[in-house]
Amino acid sequence: MTIISLLLLASLLPHLTFTARANVGIVNGWEAKPHSRPYMVSVQVKEQHICGGFLISDRFVMTAAHCRKKAQVLTVVLGAHNLRNKKENSVRIKVESYHPHPQYTIESYHNDILLLKLENNAQLNNNIKLISIPAKEGDIEADSVCSIAGWGLLETNGSQSNHLMETNVKVMNNKKCESKWGEEEFSASQMMCVYGEGGSCNLEKKLTQNEKVNWISIPVKEEETEVDSVCSVAGWGRLDTNGFLSSRLMETHVKIMNNTECENKWGQDDYSVSEMMCTYGNGGSCTGDSGGPLVCGKIAVGVTSFGDADLCNSPEHPEVYMKKKMTYDPISRSAHVDVGIVNGTEAKPHSRPYMVSLQKGCKHVCGGFLISDSFVMTAAHCKKNETLTAVIGAHDLTKNEGSVCIGVKSYHKHPDFKRRTMWNDIMLLRLEKEVEHNEIVKIISIPTEEGDIKPDSVCSVAGWGRLSYSGEQSTRLMEADVKIMNNTECKNRWKKNYSASQMMCVYGHGGSCRGDSGGPLVCGDTAVGITSFSGENVCNSRERPEVYTKISAYLPWIHSIIAIVK
Repeated sequence: MTIISLLLLASLLPHLTFTARANVGIVNGWEAKPHSRPYMVSVQVKEQHICGGFLISDRFVMTAAHCRKKAQVLTVVLGAHNLRNKKENSVRIKVESYHPHPQYTIESYHNDILLLKLENNAQLNNNIKLISIPAKEGDIEADSVCSIAGWGLLETNGSQSNHLMETNVKVMNNKKCESKWGEEEFSASQMMCVYGEGGSCNLEKKLTQNEKVNWISIPVKEEETEVDSVCSVAGWGRLDTNGFLSSRLMETHVKIMNNTECENKWGQDDYSVSEMMCTYGNGGSCTGDSGGPLVCGKIAVGVTSFGDADLCNSPEHPEVYMKKKMTYDPISRSAHVDVGIVNGTEAKPHSRPYMVSLQKGCKHVCGGFLISDSFVMTAAHCKKNETLTAVIGAHDLTKNEGSVCIGVKSYHKHPDFKRRTMWNDIMLLRLEKEVEHNEIVKIISIPTEEGDIKPDSVCSVAGWGRLSYSGEQSTRLMEADVKIMNNTECKNRWKKNYSASQMMCVYGHGGSCRGDSGGPLVCGDTAVGITSFSGENVCNSRERPEVYTKISAYLPWIHSIIAIVK
């Protein structure tokens, strides 16, 4: 059964970031009778068909907002059936102006509707006519038989049709559609779904089974796989943490881990017993194996999802598999949480006496900063399930310069922090003992009231992180100047991953990279932000600017924790 999501008016498939395609065609359909749909429009770029549309007045074509990328110049072809036939007397008209819905966003594809105003009126005739649109708002009755048409692909990865194709579909119940797509993707007030044998962008024909192509069974009911069951994983991923991708399919045996043990290793923020499962053994998955099956017997019981970012087949952070289909926020694919300083300079020793190196086993893992004699502020994602220590008063981490190492008595992550979304990425560490202030150990102020920093203000970041994406961590404290980015521009870059009320972005020649999350964004003499996340596989990117947790948004929570713990 084909499931597609249609706008109430545009009747075009919205492109969902990870789960749907925006360029759709007609499958399991048939060639339309020539000119039987005289309202159909081919929307083109450089005389190449890219989208369908339909004529709703002699001057306006309606289509989907996602059909126009950036500043593309579109033309429309009216009265066509065979797009290759130059003798059909079809008419090409330029677009005078573009009118996408003001609340359309490419990330969610809600409000996916666009009006094209033509340069001149269409001359109506037998091959060029208008189609009516609804006179009032309302839903189409479920199971009503409707139709769709277009010049799109005849099958997934197939060729576009030169001839107009059509097929019949049935309108799906809104609740059923929402259960298929999820509440975040499907809006019953703006969209509708159809189903049937035909439809848009689906496999047109069944796969033929043979010695090389076969399917695998999936569980028929939800149940736990027995602990210590011997299962297997396979893929073309890396052969070790820093190795190359394999050109041949590799496989290994693994055992199912007890859920309680897995939750203890990952922590409740990262691991969900009801949705995930872990494995252990001498072998396992690595980078490039995501999406592959975890096979027990002849049944795929899990989908390879995530593991330790720094070590494949880690005993401390075992590989995690999804038990069932889940839709992740794009941030898990597009953001990197280990950040440090690039294009910066070495800080004057002890010029930032509030800086803290958070360490695990004498190894730097994150930055932090001293906000009172008992509390360090950092990012919530910096702690997984390990014990951290705070090194205060350091400049060169390889030398004993009078710095002090203090254990952490208690960890206080924001209660609404979720690692998958990175929202509320803030944590307070209560030290085992109060620090003694001196020339190299001092406190930094945080805001006294909520508010935004003026765009283009010059601020600074510092840390012991990597000097380039693939480079080594710095042993000496580095710093760089940055400028505050306008919230609107940052929202445009990160889309729904960015919350202006909780976050802020920066830009400039220098900035954050891998290895120093949790450090402060300092404006004047005040820490206004906490280094949170940035673009994956790239440092200091204008397209994916560094994002910081806005401290002023959490003042009531900060003060309550300090008061209660003291």
